[in-house]
Amino acid sequence: MMITQLEKRIIKILENESYKNKLIEILKLYDIRDITDELLIDTIMMNPSCLFRDITKVKIDNTMLDFTNCIKKYDLSDNKIVILNSISRNGNNLKFASQRLKSNKDVVMKAVSTCGKALQYSNLKNNKDIVMKAILNDPESYYMASVELKNDLDIIKLFLVKSPDKLLEFDYLDNYTKVVKSVIKENGLALKYASKDLRTNKNVVVSACKNNIKALQYADISLLKNDSFIINLSKKLRNDQVIYYAHDSLLNSKDFVIKIINELSFNLYFINDKYKDDIEVVNASINKDIRNLSHASDRIKSNEQYVLELIKKHGPILIYAHKDLLTNECFMYKAIKEYNGSIKYLSGDLLNNKDFINKVKSINTWCYNYLKEV
Repeated sequence: MMITQLEKRIIKILENESYKNKLIEILKLYDIRDITDELLIDTIMMNPSCLFRDITKVKIDNTMLDFTNCIKKYDLSDNKIVILNSISRNGNNLKFASQRLKSNKDVVMKAVSTCGKALQYSNLKNNKDIVMKAILNDPESYYMASVELKNDLDIIKLFLVKSPDKLLEFDYLDNYTKVVKSVIKENGLALKYASKDLRTNKNVVVSACKNNIKALQYADISLLKNDSFIINLSKKLRNDQVIYYAHDSLLNSKDFVIKIINELSFNLYFINDKYKDDIEVVNASINKDIRNLSHASDRIKSNEQYVLELIKKHGPILIYAHKDLLTNECFMYKAIKEYNGSIKYLSGDLLNNKDFINKVKSINTWCYNYLKEV
């Protein structure tokens, strides 16, 4: 449908002026004699919010125009198209709809989908689908449902999943513990508001963490101090983040650190810095992944004898050692003898040292061929 220039001007006015000025300016675009009921309705249809303003009389050029009869004649509060248009912008505009439309499921569903609290203006507070949709949009709309539905277990569960901080309001329920467990399964963070017994229950905590690993922070301290529980949970969820929620007493325990390295291949990067300078911990970590040498302390990864032993055992690990070793002539010669591939990490200075290069070439044919162009 083509929009006329006049309609474009009307739209521009609607976008930029207050309502009363909009209507006055729109009507001024026409000859007063041409103003008809249909024109007013067209104006309202272009801006449905006009319907909800208490303006029935407008004075233009000293002439008072009374639209009261027009508005009564065209009862837009009962016009489904106009109301749907309006509530799609603001669900609370349902309050201006007729009683018939406030009882229309399509209209009310649209309203609560836009604004959950629009439920308060509907006549369908006892419709389960409508109420559930409202709660999904805004949990507070639970309080606007009928008494019957506020006692419906499905409605209560949905409300608590969306607003777990309200759990204690329902401790009067006969099956309260079962409800809480169900809520925690769907919203792990609800564990924060559960009883101590539930926060100590391993199955409940596992259920919460399956939904949201951050729920582990709300588990009882006895579980966070339990090394077996923490390690088994990490395995079950296949999620290393579990370790971050362990109690400090575990994270500061060398035995626990070695356990999570051996059983979970936990990366040395995330271990307490003091253990990055512990040979036993670093060895356990490197046995799982040679790249962990790069996260060891400078003291360890620059230890010539230690790194040579690692090269002898693991081969291509030199790239993760301290960079200072790559410029050490004596060390690099020994490293290449232990593992020829170490030759790839020779520094520029050593590559320009002809005496050193000739010495390395003499190690074996492979070294000679690798360096023959140097």
